[in-house]
Amino acid sequence: MVSCPADNRRDCDTTTNGAATDVCPHEDVIPRGQICPHRSVEKNSGKRSVTPRPLNPIPSTSRIPPGCHERFLPLKLAALKPLRDSGVTLAGISDLCPPYEMGRPDPAHHVVICTLFGSATLVTPKRRRTLTAGSLWTGAAHGPHHYFVTDAWYMFWFHLDPGAPWVVPHDDESPVQPANRLASLPPAIEGCIGESMLDDPYARDIARAYAEVIARHLARALGGSGSPAERRVRHELQTLWQKVDADLQRAWSVEQLAAELRVSGVQCHRLVGRYHHTTPMGMVARLRMQRAEELLRHTDFPLYLVADTVGYQTPFSFSRAFKQHTGLSPRHFRQKIAPRRTDAPRIAGRNQGASRPRS
Repeated sequence: MVSCPADNRRDCDTTTNGAATDVCPHEDVIPRGQICPHRSVEKNSGKRSVTPRPLNPIPSTSRIPPGCHERFLPLKLAALKPLRDSGVTLAGISDLCPPYEMGRPDPAHHVVICTLFGSATLVTPKRRRTLTAGSLWTGAAHGPHHYFVTDAWYMFWFHLDPGAPWVVPHDDESPVQPANRLASLPPAIEGCIGESMLDDPYARDIARAYAEVIARHLARALGGSGSPAERRVRHELQTLWQKVDADLQRAWSVEQLAAELRVSGVQCHRLVGRYHHTTPMGMVARLRMQRAEELLRHTDFPLYLVADTVGYQTPFSFSRAFKQHTGLSPRHFRQKIAPRRTDAPRIAGRNQGASRPRS
């Protein structure tokens, strides 16, 4: 008995009254030598190999019900030339509702979809997946796909010229991944559309600036250079630093960073040195100092609270690290660089303590 790929509930029987045949529950008995329409059968040294055909051929479908709202980037405008030069052929931002669906059995372009909130179901010949908030999916040209909405779905999307230097997986296993590097694009898309509708001396320049920002974000997100392995490493490192940045108070170590990357400590040093030109703990310190600069610039938090927030247990260890990073002590930085905010919140009632630094 061999499975019939067209129907998971029944099997294709390969014998009838002791005579080998190809039988499918969807068809009549097919004599040997003919091929079941739901599979291909090949002879190989007296043995038969079964190659399943796609379960669900992707239909050519376009259903846009009332209640859907879509805004398109006016790519024909001269101000949006940076996007055309990058290979963007169509783009927009869409607020969709059921029963919206789109099916493309043989798209001539790459497709990029970034979900802002809500969800949709994505079907490709081999898989069914869910596009959720904060996810990014890229589909290669000529890769069949079908997506539909079962609830509200707000997303932005791009059609890309396959001849342009984009890097898009050319198989059915294109991953749904975090849209970390495209998270800031919606305001740029909205701004570009809005400025393109205005008629004033500055609108064209502003629209062009938005177009350049969008093009650069796309190029960075799709990793237009490097091998697939290099792009994977960059993505894993980006994910790691986002986790570190969200938990700067944690006493990070090289061993913990390496464990997050699932590599050895030596390999962690090599990867961070290659892609960031520093050490693993040097990268952690860089993130801590960036957050410290923000706090010193935009709040009146006392130094002990800034130190604790970015992962140091004493103001002294924090001040020493900060001065090594900026050339100024935190107090001098706040006085000379950042205008002091008298309306910023202050948090009191904490002792500075005198324990070892966390970093």
